[in-house]
Amino acid sequence: MKKRVFAIAFVALLCLILIPASAFAAEEPLTRAELAELIYHKFQPSITGSVQTFTDLEGCTPAQKTAIGVLAANGVISGSSAGTFDPNGIATRGQSAVIIWRMIGGTAAEQTLFSDVSGTPFAPAVNVLTEEDVLLASDAIDGGFKPFDAATETVVTTWLSRLEVNAPGGEGSGSESAPGGNQSYEASDWAQEELGRADQLGLIPDCLKGKDLTKDITRAEFAAVAVKVYEALSASKALPAVTNPFKDTNDLEVLKAYNTGITNGTGADTYEPDAILDREQMATMLTRVFKRVTMPGWTLATDNQFELRYQKPAVFADDKDISDWAKDSVYFMAANGIINGVGGNRFAPKNLTTAEEATGYANATREQALLIAVRMVENLK
Repeated sequence: MKKRVFAIAFVALLCLILIPASAFAAEEPLTRAELAELIYHKFQPSITGSVQTFTDLEGCTPAQKTAIGVLAANGVISGSSAGTFDPNGIATRGQSAVIIWRMIGGTAAEQTLFSDVSGTPFAPAVNVLTEEDVLLASDAIDGGFKPFDAATETVVTTWLSRLEVNAPGGEGSGSESAPGGNQSYEASDWAQEELGRADQLGLIPDCLKGKDLTKDITRAEFAAVAVKVYEALSASKALPAVTNPFKDTNDLEVLKAYNTGITNGTGADTYEPDAILDREQMATMLTRVFKRVTMPGWTLATDNQFELRYQKPAVFADDKDISDWAKDSVYFMAANGIINGVGGNRFAPKNLTTAEEATGYANATREQALLIAVRMVENLK
């Protein structure tokens, strides 16, 4: 009898061990840092000016630091007067709703947003909510909103999934051209077809929309193109550096390119955003995009530890003019049909004389950069 009781107890204990711990534990509440990251990834807001920083973010991930800095720069979240954010503090449902409300600007999304997770609709008495309306809304919806309870990932992601409108520039906004559009661009006739594909692939950054694409591309503009290529190949959003290393630009796309390892600038603290990009720089930056996406562990600092595998094409006639740091990238791009020569088996890596500078012999144009971006995504994805 004792053996039978012991066997039953042992089986019961074994069953308890095999049940996942999550079955016994309630969902963990979101911290303020986690909430900022969730909302940032939904809206991907742009900023003007530098990313705001706080003094107590040491334990945060790079993604959380970026989210906190960008949302704070947009006036969506705030810290204390002492310059701290309290990233590990628990986020309440009311705080979460207010932050999301600020992102959407109090628009027609309220009725889909302010519902509890069971689907009970929140019908406010006024068309546009104030922060006080949101924080004190629990009575109006029979306690479903519970503004002072801790927020969880399920609650916040449920609200976000119900949004029918997004912040300007975010996913689903009207700022992007419609896929498959037949619009023409201020560009060369031979470039129109591939520019249409660039638009369909989402590779034309805002800074080039409506611009004359036959003009030379600047380093800042190309950073934006390279970021688009990175996001297309990696199927993830690039995050800007929280700390700006450059004294001559605070461009968000440049900070994204720097943070992902696409560029390291032209000096210790300079980027030269308005300088014209040359062809070997373009090849190098795009090759870094490929390495960042396909080679786990790759960084600019460890670049010499990673080898590109490709069949090297015929040597260009002006091979001696290609900088040593750019040669591998130039031939990798040529081998994959992404960047071709300029005729006479020449690559034209950079301008070497005043006459070449005057004619823009080795400059990359905006339309060339976008066409190369298309080939990069289509040939290497």
